[in-house]
Amino acid sequence: MKKITTLILLAVLTLGWTSCSKDDEKEDNVVKPKTKTELLTAHPWKLTGMTVNPAYQGVTDLYSSFTCYQDNSENYSSNNTFVQNEGADICNNGTATATGRWSFNSNETILQTEYDDNIPSSTYNLVELSENSLKYSGVYTVEGEEYTITYAFSPQ
Repeated sequence: MKKITTLILLAVLTLGWTSCSKDDEKEDNVVKPKTKTELLTAHPWKLTGMTVNPAYQGVTDLYSSFTCYQDNSENYSSNNTFVQNEGADICNNGTATATGRWSFNSNETILQTEYDDNIPSSTYNLVELSENSLKYSGVYTVEGEEYTITYAFSPQ
């Protein structure tokens, strides 16, 4: 009888240990979602859309209306630096590239950029950020009227 009790106890302990081990393995294999920083810095982003609301001089689709935006891209690095590239078709005699530092607010819903040159810093509301899409919007005042510009990007 003592041998049977010992055998049953050994079987229960083995099963218990095995099931704990499996649970631990499952936890180790769980894929954690990427942080917004990881998503933003995963690759360069190509501008694919740019709209303004309300319409500026009768135009709402800035991306389609101004071809100089259609080759623009942005690259955010994990060391919190960024490069904005105007591409070959530069708008308004601007510079080909702009560099600076970027940061998120504490809940990662606001993207802040501070440029190295004499370009004013910008604050953007993060509308969407995933593996395949980056979208943010910012408010600009032109001649006393506020305009919201929304930028859309896809991986480059």
